[in-house]
Amino acid sequence: MKVLVAPLNWGVGHATRCIPIIHFLLKRGDDVHIAGDGQSLELLQSYFPQLAFHELPLLTITYTKHLPLYAAFPRMAARMLIHYFKDRRAIRRLMEQEHFECIFSDNRYGIRSAEAKSYLITHQLHVCFGCANSWLERLSARIIRRLIRPFNACLVPDYDSDNNLAGKIDKPNGGLKVLYTGPQSRFPLEEPDIPLPRYDLLIILSGPEPQRTKFERIVASLSACSAKRIMLVRGTKDAPNEPLPVNLNTLDFAGDLMLQTLIRNSKAIVARAGYSTIMDLNALGRGAVLVPTPHQPEQEYLATWLDGKRGFVKAGQNEKELQEWF
Repeated sequence: MKVLVAPLNWGVGHATRCIPIIHFLLKRGDDVHIAGDGQSLELLQSYFPQLAFHELPLLTITYTKHLPLYAAFPRMAARMLIHYFKDRRAIRRLMEQEHFECIFSDNRYGIRSAEAKSYLITHQLHVCFGCANSWLERLSARIIRRLIRPFNACLVPDYDSDNNLAGKIDKPNGGLKVLYTGPQSRFPLEEPDIPLPRYDLLIILSGPEPQRTKFERIVASLSACSAKRIMLVRGTKDAPNEPLPVNLNTLDFAGDLMLQTLIRNSKAIVARAGYSTIMDLNALGRGAVLVPTPHQPEQEYLATWLDGKRGFVKAGQNEKELQEWF
């Protein structure tokens, strides 16, 4: 079959969880094309340089720096609505050129076609807003339901059980055809681990600014007073705003094999509570201290849901709650 895979560019998590799907399609002998924008498209180009790639409209969404998500919801919803219609135009042009038989869209609700079997990949059947106004969550669930209904099915990367990874976020939403695929991760890799020192603590930073830098400063402060062997994966190529302690080992980014080795061999791990990160850790059988990005209620919910399960514990982004791990 001629297949299109199109992940959302909201961080790189949507792209990384498409990697095992693309491998499966290629092993099956399908003619796979990839469409996207920004970092997600660049990441998949580095993994699959032999495939055909197509540019989709750029989505620029930033989380609010100081206010909870529900306060920024109208602005974000308006931008996503505009982007939805841009994606609808883009897929019509692509279908005229390429005539895909099957489409896998990761959280891009506009990338579907009546001329192809179209499947949406998402774990977000419900949106957490971090507020007491449950009407807002009910409204968002209705909107999501209407956006998903035109697809042939919704593929949820999680376990179909009460002991799932995402809790209520990916529970069935009003009559949709939902298929649980199990968590999707680029790990484990078949290659042997890289020979590396065994670290007492691995810290994996990610997410939007300014919270990434704020978290890095906390890590630097705690590391300066620690006798442990610590590795920090910074998640950016930008130079630190302030010098990091000499006893803190750092990498701007880690390749898949390097990251797998670090996760497997480190005694303890601190990471953000992003869903793709959680799936990667779960695939390698590792728990972690999950530190939600402030003002991202989904990460707050996921860290709370997993607290005490599968080796995960929750901690806030402050020195007091993280001190014991250093």
